[in-house]
Amino acid sequence: MTSSQGPSMVVPALEEGPLATTGSTALQTIFNSINVLIGVGLLALPLGFKLSGWIIGVLYLSGAALATRYTALILAYCLDTDITLSTYADIGFAAFGPAGQWIIATIFSLELITAGVSLVVLFADSLQALSPELFGTSAHYKLLTLAVFFPSTFLSLVWLSYGSILAILATICLVANVTFYGLTAPSSPGSLLSPMPTTWLPPKGLGAELFLAIGIFMAPWGGHAVFPSIYCDMIHPHKYPYCLSWIFTTTWIMDISMGVVGYLMYGDSVRSEITQNIINRDNSVMLTALVAVIPLTKAPLTTRPLITSLCRFLKLDSTTASTSTTTNTDDQGSWGRLLSQCLVNFAVLGTITLIAILFPHFDLVMALLGASMCVTICLILPVAFYLKLLGTTLSPPIWWANFGLMIVFGLVGGLGTVAVFI
Repeated sequence: MTSSQGPSMVVPALEEGPLATTGSTALQTIFNSINVLIGVGLLALPLGFKLSGWIIGVLYLSGAALATRYTALILAYCLDTDITLSTYADIGFAAFGPAGQWIIATIFSLELITAGVSLVVLFADSLQALSPELFGTSAHYKLLTLAVFFPSTFLSLVWLSYGSILAILATICLVANVTFYGLTAPSSPGSLLSPMPTTWLPPKGLGAELFLAIGIFMAPWGGHAVFPSIYCDMIHPHKYPYCLSWIFTTTWIMDISMGVVGYLMYGDSVRSEITQNIINRDNSVMLTALVAVIPLTKAPLTTRPLITSLCRFLKLDSTTASTSTTTNTDDQGSWGRLLSQCLVNFAVLGTITLIAILFPHFDLVMALLGASMCVTICLILPVAFYLKLLGTTLSPPIWWANFGLMIVFGLVGGLGTVAVFI
């Protein structure tokens, strides 16, 4: 039997949060999973269509949906090999031992940092587009974002779960708002009634921009870190494949709707975030508020695993804090731990903000997140786990098909990552 204690300690808090309820129904599983998948990545999808054209863009997005749906399913097969497995980190530990454990911890940390950077850039860009003269440079708006996000890092998971629901509603309203704007705008750019010119094939051929689109179309599908916990929490696990079909179909519909609408509205003039086109033109306070809600509610959830890991490493968590023997010592220790907690929270969020200042382009951040982190966590590693844990039970054609998929995923992710830096 495989123990899950090791990985859980290395990657703490990944199984914590609003998803960690007991005994979810199929409907709750679908709702929670859509909450995981729907995020800021869809705002860059119109740019993805601009870089790739209609044909390859639809193939990219649909292929990402089908591939991640498959790997989410085989993660469940891996969990079924041992009843003690319950998290993504557990599967990695069972498949590759301590080495896999630390590799996964490192990749998760990099993914969370990159996701945090995208949230800071999105929030700051939206405020700057609404009021470009208020704080001056883009760096100043990102420092403002640090001040706004910092208090939210102290909220409990109970409050953050309400924020998750708010983020879903804001995302749905955002898609509806952009669509409504396109239907009511009298002339282009920005009108669905008079759409801008678009292209069926990549406008610049087989260049770096086409491969950059790989990461942009992959970024919205990064939810595999929590799918094992979701599966283990189901009352009826046999309904998991049925739930996955609804989860990925619904997410695909929302993603492709935003991509198609945005590309038709602005064509080659679409920006890295589709909302910036509208805000810059009409100074839309409502749209800015909807965009701001998403990073404001997701940032504390994104930074919490990093903060929790660092606090445990520095022995600042509550279990370590219970060793004091006198009241005075307890009081002094409590204040000291509170100050230390503030410094840790500020250090994590400050580091993310600094990276956002150094790498200010939302499209490149999302492309890097999709091509490197999401491809690795959502495509390559699940297949590697599957072959390691269940390879001896697979027929040769199935084994080689999965091995071939892993190679293809690696090549696609590598091309997309290289394109970001080119």
